[in-house]
Amino acid sequence: MGDNGQLYVPKELVPIYRESVIRLASIITPNLFETEQLSGITIKETDDVWKAIDVLHCKGCETVIISSADIPEKPDLLSIFASRKKGVSHEKYIMEIKKLPVAFTGSGDLFASLILSWMHKTENDLKLSLENTVASLQSVLVRTIEAMQGKENTVRNRELKLLQSKKDIEEPKVIYKAKVVE
Repeated sequence: MGDNGQLYVPKELVPIYRESVIRLASIITPNLFETEQLSGITIKETDDVWKAIDVLHCKGCETVIISSADIPEKPDLLSIFASRKKGVSHEKYIMEIKKLPVAFTGSGDLFASLILSWMHKTENDLKLSLENTVASLQSVLVRTIEAMQGKENTVRNRELKLLQSKKDIEEPKVIYKAKVVE
């Protein structure tokens, strides 16, 4: 839908995503900008993220995972927020990872693919799926940065090293743990 303050779709479609499409989804993985667009909430701090997630749950989506949130109160970290609300049960997690020095294209799409795969593979274990997703994604991004050494910082050189990361995608080594949020 968009990122970094820019829409990738015509702005006329945003209300359709916000009011109609979200009701059809059981899981969504928006980035911070998309979360603001879908919820109508401007996010400046962590509490705003949780408010936005609650709005998205109220629109009918059971599982909301904010794939990347750059929160001003923690400038060196990238945060991932996850919440699943099913009936009266509610589970919430946060992960904080060190920011990498490069901006990538396609990392949000890879995140979405990995989380959906891990949710299926772990029979919907949200915590384990988050940890495996982040581990695989971090490995791909670090491998991509390593491959860029000595090369110009171009879109082509920043292309994600997916094939070279096959083992890390299939068998991730978890470093970052998801913390339960009460």
